[in-house]
Amino acid sequence: MLEENSIIYSGYWRRLSGHVLDVIFIVVFFWITDSLSGGIKSLAALIVVFQGMTYYLYTLFFHASYGQTFGKRIMGIKVVSDDGKPIGFQKSFRRNIPLFFESLPWIIGTLFALSQISNEQFHSLFLQPKLYSITLESLRPDWHNTVQIVFAALIFMELMIMFITKKRQTIHDLIGSTIVIRNSTLK
Repeated sequence: MLEENSIIYSGYWRRLSGHVLDVIFIVVFFWITDSLSGGIKSLAALIVVFQGMTYYLYTLFFHASYGQTFGKRIMGIKVVSDDGKPIGFQKSFRRNIPLFFESLPWIIGTLFALSQISNEQFHSLFLQPKLYSITLESLRPDWHNTVQIVFAALIFMELMIMFITKKRQTIHDLIGSTIVIRNSTLK
């Protein structure tokens, strides 16, 4: 158990930097998996679902198993339960519920866009990655942009909550009963 006066809660910049590093890892993963469809639309649809769930599953597993993702590890921070113990899979699952719901509009919107493209068009677009991205973006449903704005507002709200809570917790920390601390707290 951690003593309250010995805890060094992670600040905004360390958490943001850890997140950015994780996103870089995920983007590299996306580049690799994007090429796996080989121009086959049905395979691309499966890859979209897999990619959409990647960040959620990545954080779920690494927080539950190690208390930190690669980005958090590099930044010297760790997710623990309110009492300082490892969070395990149950708390990691609860903590990451917002990530799961944030993934769904991208998955559904991208699958909708893919459904608007014929197999022949998809194969041609696959060979032109920039045109492929532009086409998918233009074919996403009208509600997709509205949902992105709502999620941006939620992320802003999450930051504001972090600045006003004593333990610098975000919404997902509060849901999971977790805190993010500097690794030096544990030594």
